[in-house]
Amino acid sequence: MRSKARRWSGVGSVSMAMSVWVPGVEPQEDPGALRVEAFGPYFRGIRFGVLGLTGRLTDAGDRAEARAMSGMAGAFLEAWKRRRTS
Repeated sequence: MRSKARRWSGVGSVSMAMSVWVPGVEPQEDPGALRVEAFGPYFRGIRFGVLGLTGRLTDAGDRAEARAMSGMAGAFLEAWKRRRTS
């Protein structure tokens, strides 16, 4: 079960209220979890796979959803690239 806790954090002389998620269990290493090193290939695969699928879809709404998914994967890749290079 997830619980929320309130924590006060001071920045200089200014106090700010922050809502912090506190896990109910200790973290465990999961060998099946997606590793950070795999983000690039994983999201590039989504982006290009969905683009390929878009060309085969006949419904305009389905094509719009596929394009949106491809755009989201591309946006994630751009954000991930900026974070790695900054």
